[in-house]
Amino acid sequence: MFPSAAGTPRWVNNVNRTWREVRGDDYSWVTPKVFRKTAATAIEREFGAEAAAAQLGHSSPDITRRHYIDRATEAPDNRAALDRFAPKTANNPRTPPHLRVV
Repeated sequence: MFPSAAGTPRWVNNVNRTWREVRGDDYSWVTPKVFRKTAATAIEREFGAEAAAAQLGHSSPDITRRHYIDRATEAPDNRAALDRFAPKTANNPRTPPHLRVV
């Protein structure tokens, strides 16, 4: 992910040391695991949990889902399914008819 100037992989200790120097106090919460989680989440959203697990070297996508893939913070757009409960009227195609309690 962070190749050396020669294009070869960097040693983990070198990456950690450099990152600590660069991140400062404002980003002290960002660790190498945050990068792994971000990569796993992006891959899962695009290609699925199996691809994310393979990228991280996990034997099972369950491990990846449980520990690395962020849960969606936004619900999917389910309006089409829910609109079936509110039939359209001639006057307003988005407003359900008035109901009378008997």
